[in-house]
Amino acid sequence: MARRLIGTVTIVGMAFSSGFAIFLVPVLFVVVERMANRSSGQKPPPASATPVEQPAKEPASDGERAAGG
Repeated sequence: MARRLIGTVTIVGMAFSSGFAIFLVPVLFVVVERMANRSSGQKPPPASATPVEQPAKEPASDGERAAGG
């Protein structure tokens, strides 16, 4: 009976700690990043990142094509 109890407690403890870490690690990452950005004076990135459109490049001239650029 004692071995079964120890095994049950071990498995439940491992499952609980894994589940707890899945939520705790990302939260701690965000907290530490915000604290680091606040102390360095950087502005935090926006909550929803939207892709920034890049300006269209002008086609290369014949001279640039010949030079490989």
